[in-house]
Amino acid sequence: IQLITDNELYKTISHKSLEIIKNYQFDDYVNKLLVSYQVTPTISVIIPNYNYAAYLPKRINSILDQTYQPTEIIFLDDNSTDDSLVVAEQLLSKSSIPYTIIKNDVNQGVFKQWSNGIKLATSELLWIAEADDFCDHKFLEQMKSSFSDKKPYPG
Repeated sequence: IQLITDNELYKTISHKSLEIIKNYQFDDYVNKLLVSYQVTPTISVIIPNYNYAAYLPKRINSILDQTYQPTEIIFLDDNSTDDSLVVAEQLLSKSSIPYTIIKNDVNQGVFKQWSNGIKLATSELLWIAEADDFCDHKFLEQMKSSFSDKKPYPG
């Protein structure tokens, strides 16, 4: 109430406030926020598969054991004739990572599988993890830093 009724006090506080504010630039403030606030990226893993049931335990476990967990796993089976779907379901169902298993009725080829996975993915980053391969448990942890821009905003 005193501030509202006392014009001199209002002017004094306003003047001091403006002097303080002059020391802070909005661009600097935003730049500091962008640098200090590290957003961790979301990562979708796409596993295109065709008759790789024998490789799936090593591949899927190498994904599930990542020190930086993916946001989702999309397993795309290209009409396999082995027990790939059963193996994938058994392994993925034990994880807390959300997953989707899609079986094609007709073999479409690897590039169509990649395209289908990309369309289904919901994350910022995509990892196409071929079914007949595997990786180190720190792969995502080490790779995600390659996609972060730690330089100050050029504003």
